[in-house]
Amino acid sequence: MSQVMEAEEKNESIGMKERYKSLDIYRGLLMVIMALDHTVYYIIGSHPMEYFGDGAPGFVFPKYDQIYIFVNRILSHIVAPGFFFLLGLSVILYKERHHKNEGTSNLKPSHLKHFLLRGLVMIIAQLTLINFAWMLGTLNSNIIASSIPSGGGGDVLVSMDVIATLAVCMILGYILSGLSDRWILGLTLGLMVFNTLIFPKGTMLEGSYNPLLRWLFIPGQTGIFLSHYPILHWFPLTGIGLVFGRLFVKSKDKAMGLSAYLGLGLLLVFVITRLLNLLDQHPQNSGIRGFLSLTKYPPSVSFVLFTMGISFILLYMIDRFTKRFRGFDFLLVFGQNSMLFYIVHLYVYGILGLIISKGQGVIHFYALWLLGLGISFFMCKLYSIRRCKKRSTSL
Repeated sequence: MSQVMEAEEKNESIGMKERYKSLDIYRGLLMVIMALDHTVYYIIGSHPMEYFGDGAPGFVFPKYDQIYIFVNRILSHIVAPGFFFLLGLSVILYKERHHKNEGTSNLKPSHLKHFLLRGLVMIIAQLTLINFAWMLGTLNSNIIASSIPSGGGGDVLVSMDVIATLAVCMILGYILSGLSDRWILGLTLGLMVFNTLIFPKGTMLEGSYNPLLRWLFIPGQTGIFLSHYPILHWFPLTGIGLVFGRLFVKSKDKAMGLSAYLGLGLLLVFVITRLLNLLDQHPQNSGIRGFLSLTKYPPSVSFVLFTMGISFILLYMIDRFTKRFRGFDFLLVFGQNSMLFYIVHLYVYGILGLIISKGQGVIHFYALWLLGLGISFFMCKLYSIRRCKKRSTSL
């Protein structure tokens, strides 16, 4: 999804192909998990929204009565952070491929134009194909209203959501990639501290704010405008990807080895701070479900620690396993056609939700999830075959 900048592996060396394979499989895994969450929205007709504003009048933080819905939601938490992280990493890999021996710190007007055009295409896709696909879910008569700050309410006509925010972060990532690692890391951590100190308060939940402020910092709805992914809160994850990408291009093995320690360290900090009720606006409730109920809109520090901890460990494991067997190679179809898959799967599950009788049984749910994946896989595979044939005829 986030990776419009797909790896052009046909023209790379064998070593470069191996380098990208684990990243594409990881991206594909994120897509599969993302589809789980979207199956809840389209098939069951509900969608948890872990918004800021705990304690505000009328606000209810999501509670998970069904264990499989809870597990699906917790798993899906790693998806958006993974996309923004991979976005930063992909910017560095793009520069490595195209800047050759000029170094990854240099910027080129032609490459900035490349990112600007891609970003524009992503935003147009968000405002047209993607927004319309999400509207299919509202046609489901069983849809359960989410706790979204309304800011005056009204029907949503302009949604600048995850793809649009990824587009902006991609452009900013390329511009900031001209800085040194120290500056990128400093800006990233500084922005995270700022976001934590000025985190939206419960009293702001129902306020009406300028749409630009919504997209930049305070998620929610103002009139016809909606944004769940404010740029300033999500860009730090792209910044982490930029720094990790620099290490990756220097030594893939060192970067992957470090990812395991990073993941374990982040999870340890998460557990300690969560036990102390720190770094998340939503107080810890009893039990494991309460412990893992984290503020996602916008992402709290606890949310980032938890999701990136898991993400780094998964990245390490995928890199190790893909060297030994090819059991995960089917995920390449999703990972290498991420933008196509994102758009296609929304329509597939949206249509399935309209034509198939609604049921909330576990078997019914996972059967439809697998059916949607199968249809989306087939369409992405056809696109890959067609693209390969087009390349071969042009050589």
